[in-house]
Amino acid sequence: MNNIFETTFKNISGICVQTETLRAIFLPEYGAKLVSLVYKPQNYELLAQDENPIYLPQSETSNYTEQEVSAADDLFPTIDPCKTGFANDTEYPCHGETLRVKHDYVIEDNKLVMSFTSKKFGYRFVKTVYGGDRGELKTAYEITNLTNTDFPCIFGLHCMLRAEAGGKVITFEEPGDVTVMFDENAQFGARWEQVKLAEAMLTSDPYAKDGNAYKYYLCDKKTANQCGYFNPVLNKNVMLSYQSEGMPYLGIWMNNGKFKGMYNVALEPCSAPYDSPVNAKNKGCEFLIKAGETYGVEVSYDVR
Repeated sequence: MNNIFETTFKNISGICVQTETLRAIFLPEYGAKLVSLVYKPQNYELLAQDENPIYLPQSETSNYTEQEVSAADDLFPTIDPCKTGFANDTEYPCHGETLRVKHDYVIEDNKLVMSFTSKKFGYRFVKTVYGGDRGELKTAYEITNLTNTDFPCIFGLHCMLRAEAGGKVITFEEPGDVTVMFDENAQFGARWEQVKLAEAMLTSDPYAKDGNAYKYYLCDKKTANQCGYFNPVLNKNVMLSYQSEGMPYLGIWMNNGKFKGMYNVALEPCSAPYDSPVNAKNKGCEFLIKAGETYGVEVSYDVR
C-alpha cells in the first residue's frame, strides 16, 4: 500500500498520509495544515470541518476568523496578535505566522517533511509526519531560532476535534483551578478569572446555534504527556500524546455552536499558556527559544 500520495481536499491539492487505522490529509501550500483525519475502521472524520465546500486559506494578511477555521493548525509564534520587542518589534500575527504561509515539502523514507523559513522573524520551522508502529500518526516538530536574540514565543497545537453530545475531554490531571480566557454566555467565569474545573466544563453540550463557546487553561504545568476526548459515537478515546516538557500547558476550547455555527472541542497543548508570549510573561510562564537553539516536540494522534 502506498502510504503517502497526492490527493485533494475540497477544491485544493494536498498530501495524504495513511497508517493502518488513520488517513490524514495535509496542505503544504497552506500552512502545512492537518486538514482531515479519518478513523478508517468506522470511516469517521475526527476533526471539525467548515461546511463551506470551497476552502478559504489563511494568508499573511487575512482576517483569521473570516477564512477557514477548522481541523488542526500549528500555532507559532503566538495565538493573539502582540508585540514583544523581538524582530524590531514586528507584530506577531493572529494565530501565528506558520499557518498562513506556504511550506516546501519532500517525501522521503516514507515520511512527509514540510518546512518554512521565516524572513520576518528569523526562524526555521520543520514538520515531519509518518506512521507509527501501532497505527498512530506521528508529527515531529523542530523550530530553530536563526537569530542572535532569544525568541519569546508560544508553540501550540490547535486541534479542533469533531464534538458529539456527551463527549468529554480527558486531561489526566487532578481537578484544580483553571483560568478563563473567554466565556461567551458567562456560564463559568469572566476573562482571567480563576475557577475550579467543573465536570460541565469538560463535557460537550448538545449542539445549538447559540450553544456556549468558552476557553480556559489549566493553571499549573502538567505532568501528563497526553490529553484526549472521549467520543461517544465511536465509543473510543481520540488521543494526543507528546513530551510534557515541550508542551507543559493545556488549553481547552469548547464550542457548542456559537462560533461560526460549528461544533467542536479544541485541545491545545502548548509551550506556554494564555494565548500570547506577552500574557505568558506577565503571568510568570515565559517561553523562549534561545538564540541559535532548536525547540523540538513530537505529537502522536491515536484512537483507542
